[in-house]
Amino acid sequence: MLISVHVALLSGQSASITTWDESPVEALRQTAQKELGVGIIRLISESGAVLQGTSTLLQAGLRHGATVGAIVRHAEVVSTIGAFALLCEDGTVVTWGDADFGADSAEVQEQLKDVQQICGSDGAFAALLADGFVVTWGDEDFGGNSSAVQDQLLNVLELQAFGVAFAATLADGTTVCWGSQSIQTKLQHARRISASNGACAIIKDDGSVVAWGHAEYGADTSKVRDQLSDVQHIQATWTGAFSAIRSDGTV
Repeated sequence: MLISVHVALLSGQSASITTWDESPVEALRQTAQKELGVGIIRLISESGAVLQGTSTLLQAGLRHGATVGAIVRHAEVVSTIGAFALLCEDGTVVTWGDADFGADSAEVQEQLKDVQQICGSDGAFAALLADGFVVTWGDEDFGGNSSAVQDQLLNVLELQAFGVAFAATLADGTTVCWGSQSIQTKLQHARRISASNGACAIIKDDGSVVAWGHAEYGADTSKVRDQLSDVQHIQATWTGAFSAIRSDGTV
């Protein structure tokens, strides 16, 4: 059935798009990009839920006259120790610097289209595409080769970098890690991951929290360790502070 969906930006700009209710959300996103003339990385339902690109509009609960919000892609620069990567507003990526640290993206450049997010470890880059797939390049020891877990990197929602490794959060809430074997071992039972500039913390399956890295960047949890139980969410600032929310709402 043909339905009309209203796609709105925070700026107030909007477009009404007529399409079939069996069309995928990804098709709606691409049409909205063209209509609005901006790069859109996510569509958000009226309830605040992220709409999965592989779902149909019907499966996503969108009916005739529905309104969805759009998150716009902005230009962003990320870096490794010796290279830079620019995520352009059109979803392409430009790299420069030392080839040993990820500046050479020639082998994957054709894949770097409609990129939604990019992040860098100390020596490699990872890019999240609109279809939920991940492209990596750079030093293998720093996560530049994700081939060992590529079949698991489906419907990825978010990427995080941890110095010598990467972690991807999937739509089902699970986490896939690659890069340094020692970091992969630490992350394999993670339910949620967050990192500052020099420390990493994870919520394990049992709700406890484990942190490592530099103490001055938040790795030392000794003073609050007995409070870090039944944790539901954890968040870090880049400068080195962590906060955790428990199931009872306490922080």
